[in-house]
Amino acid sequence: VIEIYDGHAAPVVGPGGKDARGARLIAVSSNGIAGVLAGGSQVRVTNRKGGSPRTISGSHFIAPRWDDDDNLWLADRIGRQTRVRVAHGAAVTALPIGDLASLDIATFALSPDTSRYVVTARRGKTSEMYVGAVRRDAKDRVIGLTTPHRLRTAVENPTSATWASGTRVSFLGDSESGRQIYTAIIDGSDTTGGVAGGEALLPIAHADTLALGTAEAPPRYATDAKHRLWFLPPDGSWSQVKLRGVTGLTYGH
Repeated sequence: VIEIYDGHAAPVVGPGGKDARGARLIAVSSNGIAGVLAGGSQVRVTNRKGGSPRTISGSHFIAPRWDDDDNLWLADRIGRQTRVRVAHGAAVTALPIGDLASLDIATFALSPDTSRYVVTARRGKTSEMYVGAVRRDAKDRVIGLTTPHRLRTAVENPTSATWASGTRVSFLGDSESGRQIYTAIIDGSDTTGGVAGGEALLPIAHADTLALGTAEAPPRYATDAKHRLWFLPPDGSWSQVKLRGVTGLTYGH
């Protein structure tokens, strides 16, 4: 497990920095590390020191997510149904998710305040983007997800959507210059980025994962089909980070 800061890479402190134990996708918080193991049917969870290991089983896991309350969000696919679970300590709870269950989701991300979620979902040979709300009870406990609504933009095949702020999502989408980064307001009223956006364009044709923070001008990271990692600093240009075989990318908590 590698940590990147301002384009500089170093192994994380602890056992995970020496051996990821076969993890292919990763989620990291200040207290824990969760990795989807090869085959996609198990998630291994430890604390940052590699202790208290536990394994959560499922099928076709996508990249997990931590929230600021140390909840680990897990989405997988059981048959033709999507399932979302929240793990906290030893407890793992399946959430009611409405029509989200019928979508074949490829990515899942939570807004900075954990009040909303965004997913990208496969539909045949194309993909679509959907946004919904996180339901909580009177004690602020997560009790489910609302049915998502499609976020319509003119960008084709949106994927790897993540939150740029509480009301904006950034994602990868197809353009005449290969896959580029776009940002959309969640009510669908405005989309920026890509070739016409005036920002530095990704120098690769097939980006597959995007990670960025929620600051005003956060650094951006992307991986490509050749498992390379790319870095864009604020007011800079894209450069390749000297790492090989990158399989998963996330913004840490």
